[in-house]
Amino acid sequence: AIGLIALLACPTRVELHAHRPTPVRRRSRRPVAIAIQGDVVMSAADTILRRAPYASAFAVVGVKAVLADLLAQTRERRLQPVGARVVTCDDLSCEEIEVAAPYCARRTLAFLLYGGIYQGCFQHYLFNRMLPALVGEGSDLRTVLSKVAVDQLILTPFLCLPAAYLFKVGPALHPPR
Repeated sequence: AIGLIALLACPTRVELHAHRPTPVRRRSRRPVAIAIQGDVVMSAADTILRRAPYASAFAVVGVKAVLADLLAQTRERRLQPVGARVVTCDDLSCEEIEVAAPYCARRTLAFLLYGGIYQGCFQHYLFNRMLPALVGEGSDLRTVLSKVAVDQLILTPFLCLPAAYLFKVGPALHPPR
């Protein structure tokens, strides 16, 4: 807070140091900047992630999944030919309409839920609690090969892929009314 107040009060470079609670003001002709030591930021992030591992796993992975889907949908809209037209017919007549790929909020929601629930929370539990209990902890060759074998031969084909299909196909099975 002190650094932010100092930043707003004067157009000089402000540096915060972990060992020095007050900002050090230096005259500079460069743009305003706040330099915070990396270890302070990483320590704060580590504390937050350790206090609420499942909430942070949901948030981090869910946001990444939403951003990936938004990027994909934006790209899909750009790749669609300009002025693409479709002919629709009913019993009496046919008409040609211009179509644009609509933004699909249900798809983005599916990515959020899959990313947050399965890839974030469940995999945190699976890889940090369950798997070490089954095959052991450590980084020796035997333990690592055991973890990779369980992941590739059991978890991915029988758990990961079915979960992905259930989360992502769900919105298609229940279209909006």
